[in-house]
Amino acid sequence: MFLKIRKVRPAIAILNAIFIALITSGARHYGDYGDRDNLLTTSEIAALFLAGFVISLTSWIIIFTSFDFRISYKRWRIVEAALRFLLITIVTAAVYILILNYYRPVMVEYKSKFEEWSVLCQWGYYRCLLINVFILIIKFSTDNNIAKREALLKNEILLKENIVAKYEALKQQVNPHFLFNSLNSLKSLIMVHPERSVDFVIRLSDVYRYLLKHGVNGTVTLREELEFLQSYIFLLERRYETNLSIEIELPEPYLSSVIPPVSLQILVENAVKHNVVSAAKPLNVRIGIREDFIHVENDLQPRYSVEKSEKIGLATLDYRYRLLSDKGVRIEKKEKKFSVLLPLIYEV
Repeated sequence: MFLKIRKVRPAIAILNAIFIALITSGARHYGDYGDRDNLLTTSEIAALFLAGFVISLTSWIIIFTSFDFRISYKRWRIVEAALRFLLITIVTAAVYILILNYYRPVMVEYKSKFEEWSVLCQWGYYRCLLINVFILIIKFSTDNNIAKREALLKNEILLKENIVAKYEALKQQVNPHFLFNSLNSLKSLIMVHPERSVDFVIRLSDVYRYLLKHGVNGTVTLREELEFLQSYIFLLERRYETNLSIEIELPEPYLSSVIPPVSLQILVENAVKHNVVSAAKPLNVRIGIREDFIHVENDLQPRYSVEKSEKIGLATLDYRYRLLSDKGVRIEKKEKKFSVLLPLIYEV
């Protein structure tokens, strides 16, 4: 965007010079004379237009290269800027007066007020002062707008970096914790059902293969995420047996949509982590489609004591979805149900 502004800046400078030249010549033509005998001729108007155009374009170039309002101005810098502006005004006024003086014989012939040199100097200086103030205001407004855009861009970059950092922290939490619980489950499985331990190890390797392969990706297809989730659910069911029920109804047409990796795994893990899962209170988790969202719902039966959580899982998901689409994650909490809705995304 900034490159585009730089490309059109010469055209803006020329249009600004034409505008100021038209104003100065037009105002001079209609502003001071009520008597038709004293109206300026075409030659005088052309001289005033040419002088206004040259000096406006010169002032634009000098001011836009000499001032940068995106940096903070301290007291000594304000004094320096004021002196620089005064010097620019004096120099441009001198050039302006010399241009008008070149055409003064024509103007004198038509009873111009420039007949006296002192009047010409005074008129030229004040005219240049107004022109330079006008251009300086444009420069200040432009720099202020660019500074705001740069600040927004910097904030967006910082936000993305923050999201990546939170996601990495989340992975560092999930992986060792989940591995520890899985190894404990594997130990119990070997002791009770050694024949089923091989499948458990295969599924566990599938889970970590997915994390290593897609953990750094921005998105994966819902089909890929679902295949990973099936391996993850297999491990959970070996741990909780019939106390945990996870129902998945995701029609085929929706499987081509994309999703941030590990999104569904985070929601399933949160459901198991924060709710009671026992024979007396089995936990039911349902994953389906509702309108334009992936709907993940679980029974709300909170534990009395929950492991310490940094509470960044859902927040990180919401940030990542807002970067990928114009929708964020929706959370619905009822008396006995807790739902999270993930927007369906088809193009990134």
